[in-house]
Amino acid sequence: MYYPEPALDNSYQIDHIFPQSQLEKDNLIKNYGFEPAKADQYQSLRDHVANLQLIKDNQSKDDREFSDWITTRSERYYERHHIPTDDRLYELENFPEFIERREAVLRDHIINTFN
Repeated sequence: MYYPEPALDNSYQIDHIFPQSQLEKDNLIKNYGFEPAKADQYQSLRDHVANLQLIKDNQSKDDREFSDWITTRSERYYERHHIPTDDRLYELENFPEFIERREAVLRDHIINTFN
């Protein structure tokens, strides 16, 4: 993923936007009532590049739901991490669409930056 300043130190970490633990199949079935096939789909998207971001020092997201956590971020955060601004995408039931939309935003950013 492209960030404007170089990551020259080791303080950057790869972070899952929607928490890994939330997207585990057993959790999706047990705590969210997902059917196994849908839980498999969500789990398969968990490590997709569109669900990853580079952050400086862990920003104490813990395992909070993304829809709650993202509301604590600034507009600059959305821009820096290329987070789609349609807040309905922050709900777990829209996770596959979030992946699609963020992938498109990332693709456009890369094309515009390096074209």
